Amino acid sequence: MTSQTTLAKPGQEPGEPDRPDSSGGLQAGLKNRHLSMIAIGGVIGAGLFVGSSAGIAAAGPAILLSYAMVGLMVVLVMRMLG
Repeated sequence: MTSQTTLAKPGQEPGEPDRPDSSGGLQAGLKNRHLSMIAIGGVIGAGLFVGSSAGIAAAGPAILLSYAMVGLMVVLVMRMLG
């Protein structure tokens, strides 16, 4: 086992837990558009799971072919965008 020694910061007693530094800590920076995009992503994600069940029930095993075709289209669009 190795022994680790930690030095206390100025004004801090030995054994006292670290307090966050107020000068360079994390800041809350989420804007309304960030929250909107998070909400839209959650709705789309849930809709994909719920909506795919109806497609699987209607198409059966052919849904794999449709997923492959749509996936190919997405890849092509991504390639066109750079």
